[in-house]
Amino acid sequence: MLLDQAFRVMDEVDARGKAKPFSIAFVQCDRNRRTGGKIKRLDKAVRCGASHHLQRNRQISVKRADGKGHHPYPVHLRLIMRINNEPVL
Repeated sequence: MLLDQAFRVMDEVDARGKAKPFSIAFVQCDRNRRTGGKIKRLDKAVRCGASHHLQRNRQISVKRADGKGHHPYPVHLRLIMRINNEPVL
């Protein structure tokens, strides 16, 4: 799946206008803290609003669809590995 197709999947809504959950796998990375390399997988995630800082750095923000978890995860676009178990190129 290409990146633009992955965006379409992440932006899908149901009949009531709520975001449809999707699964995502991505590599975590933080250059400032020099951490990362771990693969993070969320089985039911939704895309949420990203700050201008994230958009400038070509990142999106995703969070767990069930509301559990501490915070949204910033994800760099090129570090997305899979959407709904399909590889992202």
